[in-house]
Amino acid sequence: MKRARHHLKVIDLIGFRLDPKLNYSLCSSLNLVPCVHTLNLDYLQLTNSSISLIGRYLPKLKHLSVRNSFKHTNMEKGLSKLFSCCQSLETLCVSENEILKGDCFENLPKSLKTLNISCCFRLKPSAINGIQANCSNLQTLIMDQMDTLQTQQMNNIFMALKNLTSLHFSECYGTEFYEGQPNLLALGNLSQLREMHVYDNLLINDAVLRAIGQGCRSLLLLNLSMSNRGVTDTGLRHIASLRSLNELRLTGHRALSDNTLIEIINNKKLKVLVLGKCTNISNVSVVMAIRNCKELKTLDLSYCPNVNQIIFKELDKQMSTRFGRSTPTSDLKKFNLSVSRSGIHGCIPQKYSPWIKIIDHYENEGLLGSFSPGLLVARILHFPHALLRDLHPV
Repeated sequence: MKRARHHLKVIDLIGFRLDPKLNYSLCSSLNLVPCVHTLNLDYLQLTNSSISLIGRYLPKLKHLSVRNSFKHTNMEKGLSKLFSCCQSLETLCVSENEILKGDCFENLPKSLKTLNISCCFRLKPSAINGIQANCSNLQTLIMDQMDTLQTQQMNNIFMALKNLTSLHFSECYGTEFYEGQPNLLALGNLSQLREMHVYDNLLINDAVLRAIGQGCRSLLLLNLSMSNRGVTDTGLRHIASLRSLNELRLTGHRALSDNTLIEIINNKKLKVLVLGKCTNISNVSVVMAIRNCKELKTLDLSYCPNVNQIIFKELDKQMSTRFGRSTPTSDLKKFNLSVSRSGIHGCIPQKYSPWIKIIDHYENEGLLGSFSPGLLVARILHFPHALLRDLHPV
């Protein structure tokens, strides 16, 4: 750091997470590198003193990640000082800090564009109020596994964040399940939203899908996989209103019917369609999807018993229309078809288009189509490692 000084822009010390002596000695040396704009201290156990020094020595900091960095210390005072000093902060990750209560959020800088609070189970209502008051410019909010907040509190935060373009709110099992409970209708207020990841979220129901269909018309990616507790075929029909969608993930929605899927795929912009475990759909709707969605690149039919090898006739026809007699030079250019445990499993034709890549084993939900813009952003936003390219040589 003494050699680098003003040339050093990015510090990523996740590789030293097992060194208990590094935290304070490192933070006390940050005055040597005042031009650092990106700092990753994930899993390094910090104290209030060390986190205060970061704000003192790096007032121009733009990206900070302190994931799981406060196991034994209440860091509210240190974070408050840091937020007060770093008024240019754009990306903040405090995920997996289970003792964080969020009193420091009243000092969050208004410049914040990306906030990751996943797995912060003890956040108080005052923390939500701090986000509402200070984060009107927030564009990306990651709050997976946040199921201790009341539905009305979540509605309040979504009503305030009107500039949000990406929301990750998955694996939420809710604190309120009773007749007449409030619905998460404020999701429909996010008119600028481009990506919504709400998989395995028990707060999603027909009323919420209606609000999303009416208010989130700019959505490009919608992940509803396994969010099927209160969702019926009628509720899924509201997805057809989202005419800009190019990626739709509906794994586990057994209520989905052929008629509803046909309505949805009238949107001809779909590139990724994940229908794993949608056991009620058949060849009829799948063939229509292949025929109508001219840009479709990934289709997951895993565990769909009513879909069989008949779809290959339409697939071959579409591949011939797209590529003629040319042959692919890379698997990345092929059409990805996942058929594990479906009616196609074990009945794959001997001859089919070379442009089709068949996946005959079950892929993790996050892997199929893993290079889609939505999932790529989800990975990067845990911390902007891509910014390492900005590192200037000494």
